[in-house]
Amino acid sequence: MYRPQVFVSLFVLAAALSLAVRAPSHVVGAAQPLAPESLRCPGRTLPEPADRWRWTWQWEQLESYVFPGPPGDDGPYAVALDRSCNLYVADAQNNQVVKLSPDGGVLARFPTPRGEPGESSSPRGIAVDAQGNIYVSRTSRDHVLKLSPSGQTLATWGTCTPAAENRFCDKSQGGLFIGPEGIAVDGAGNVYVIEVAGNRIQKLTSDGRPLAMWDMRGRIPGELWILGSPAIDLDGNLYVPDGFNNRVFKFSPEGAVLAQFGTGPDPSPQPGQFHLPKGVAVDMAGNMYVTDTYNWRLQKLAADGSLVDQWRNCLDGPLCEIPANGEAPGQFFAARGLTVDGQGNLYVADTANKRVQRLIATPVPVPADEL
Repeated sequence: MYRPQVFVSLFVLAAALSLAVRAPSHVVGAAQPLAPESLRCPGRTLPEPADRWRWTWQWEQLESYVFPGPPGDDGPYAVALDRSCNLYVADAQNNQVVKLSPDGGVLARFPTPRGEPGESSSPRGIAVDAQGNIYVSRTSRDHVLKLSPSGQTLATWGTCTPAAENRFCDKSQGGLFIGPEGIAVDGAGNVYVIEVAGNRIQKLTSDGRPLAMWDMRGRIPGELWILGSPAIDLDGNLYVPDGFNNRVFKFSPEGAVLAQFGTGPDPSPQPGQFHLPKGVAVDMAGNMYVTDTYNWRLQKLAADGSLVDQWRNCLDGPLCEIPANGEAPGQFFAARGLTVDGQGNLYVADTANKRVQRLIATPVPVPADEL
């Protein structure tokens, strides 16, 4: 049955929906040189006079953009924020990038170019640099597009003209891609491209020059990887979900493995464990948010991997031994990419539900007896 999904501007309070929504446990600090643009977005400010207001946190949607189609098809795959808190959505189903204002209004739609007639460009990864340039993965053609802030194509990475140094356009060479999906950009303009079919991570300059390539096969236990949507933390470290082996890895900017979260390789519904993690985001305090696809939940983990909070649809009450996909606020259906800003506001591509949700700071008056 056709069920359009919309972003809704006003939502019932989370308590009324029985959602356990906790405030992010950090204070915004100064972003470091390698911090991504998302953490440079300061978030919201309290109304004046500020001492008469406080923050509460709740899940909501915005009514301004509709992802048509029945649940389960392609929808929004990934999201990114710029330092002005504009949101960019990789809309895989409609072959476009959508730019939304902090209030949720549609600022622009940038169609992503196709190859042959009828071919889908299906953007599945997205990132933004300090100049407002947009990087989009064009998975079907093994390309990465660099777009200007106005959506013009500045460069197409991954194309090859046979030459002496690569006579047969061997895609194992740096700067060429095999199924690129997730993308992240650090504060220095370094671009990380996650290759699902190639089981590789490439690091490139902002003009597409290869800097490093890390082949995951044999480098870390697990023969097959399904690499998901990545994130960069305050210090420029890279986080990548390994969906097949049910883990999340933390790498230094030089590619050294710093930490593993989730024991893997078998799936588990336990806290801090995963069943096909597809996306990760990291806030100013180092907390991780992981879209745990087939546990039908979003987990918030501390920097040491311990559970802080989780959001999901439970069919058996508080124990939640029978979770399932859901369509209410704070519930998910095959969620993928996500991002978090400097205040801790969280944005999630709830892919199969055809929507983007956000856990947002909302001002409420301080009760009179507390003034």
